[in-house]
Amino acid sequence: MEIRERILGFVELFREETKSLTEEDRRHFSNLDDFFEPCQIIFVNTKGQSIQHLIALHQKTRPDKEITVIDEPTWDVADALEKLLNDERWEANLPKPKKSSGIIYTRSKRYRDIVEPAFVMIIKEIQRGVFQKPFESGKGTKLLLYERDFMWQVQNFTLVDPKKLVSEILADHARHQISILSKPAEEKPVEQPHEKKALHGYGVYLYPPTYVGDYPTYTFREKVWGRWVWPKEACRCKYKGRDVIIRDNGFLAICEEDSRLVHRYLNEIMATGLLLGLPFYSVRSSEIADVSVDPISLTFTSWSIVPRGYSYWQHDERIYDYENKLDPVYSISVDNIQKLIVTASDVSSSEEVSDRLTLLVESYTCMSSSEYVNSFIVSWTIIERYLFTVWKSHLERKKVGRKRVDKLTEGTEWSVNVVIEALNIAGLLTNEIYTALTALRKKRNDVIHEGKGITSDDADECYLFASRFVKKELKEKLKAGKKIKLINLKASSW
Repeated sequence: MEIRERILGFVELFREETKSLTEEDRRHFSNLDDFFEPCQIIFVNTKGQSIQHLIALHQKTRPDKEITVIDEPTWDVADALEKLLNDERWEANLPKPKKSSGIIYTRSKRYRDIVEPAFVMIIKEIQRGVFQKPFESGKGTKLLLYERDFMWQVQNFTLVDPKKLVSEILADHARHQISILSKPAEEKPVEQPHEKKALHGYGVYLYPPTYVGDYPTYTFREKVWGRWVWPKEACRCKYKGRDVIIRDNGFLAICEEDSRLVHRYLNEIMATGLLLGLPFYSVRSSEIADVSVDPISLTFTSWSIVPRGYSYWQHDERIYDYENKLDPVYSISVDNIQKLIVTASDVSSSEEVSDRLTLLVESYTCMSSSEYVNSFIVSWTIIERYLFTVWKSHLERKKVGRKRVDKLTEGTEWSVNVVIEALNIAGLLTNEIYTALTALRKKRNDVIHEGKGITSDDADECYLFASRFVKKELKEKLKAGKKIKLINLKASSW
């Protein structure tokens, strides 16, 4: 009861001291100090620790000055927060953000979308607090959750004089107002008739999680408690005439309006990386983010992140947080990621090769996910296409007439079984490869016609043949054109 009354007294004192403010003054008041009505407060006091957490919300459908207090020992706080999270009040929709706010709230639709992450952060702070010295009383730090909603990590709130806190808030507001008044009036920019519009594109994370550039070093305390690093741009380049922006946390975006085309480009890059020794997975459409890019600076102005199987923040934790050291994180130099982009553009110049590449990375992804039947079928599709291509090329080299080529390549009698036999007789397939492909073909028929399963060894063998044929076909196609050495780009786990 004492905590609730203290919080209520603070809010009433704040409103008393700010009642003379005009609507214009309130509009310029910091969102991180907004205790104006309607305001609801959740206060989390962890017994035995000096840091408390105050969450200020502004639900119009809830009573003003509604105060919820959680006053529990360390080991009971998580249970209390989880119980509170089940309250139906969090199912209410958030107000639509104002366009002028300039703040992006990714996928935040309900109050639960902002309250639950705040609760998670509180629990993590409590975990770290066990090893921290007690803080002196003070204003602490604040984090904006939504337009008017914020979380306040206040230090020994119950020991701070409310008048002192309110005075500090008003002093900050006064300094802010002075800085606004002291700024010269800005001239309204004249809109140019041919002003460039924002570029639109799509992006995805390199997967498995891959850091681009020199991996940061950590102090002992950072290794113990972790640290947060805001992602920064690693490099820019071009892919088939489109601007490419790559961040150090492995987020790669291509500026192109056609999402299907970008999806194909992304998988060409992933497949090329796979051929160069990087264990990249294929990109699924559900994992692609929609991005907007400033046409002048080529920096992101907005984005919606939907990475593979976990949230945007969790991906960055795996990249930056030492606590996840047991979960492999790869790194690639800026120079090598640029080489990869250039190489992918060169090797995928034809639609036929692009198809091979995207199928190959899909097969690898399925196999890595223990989807052995899918991987086997996709790999066998690559093998079949390659064998028919080799057979047609052989007939062309022999200068076989058009009618005979049609006779020897078309029709139901020229199945892959017959092509394998013909290539072996022509000396284009060794007896060892002939035997292995024949066995794989029979297993493929067992899957398609009898619904039998595939072992991991079968999927692996089929994938290795598919990968071998794709590499061989690439080298053959590049002989007459630009020479490209398929080097191994080392992806080292940290």
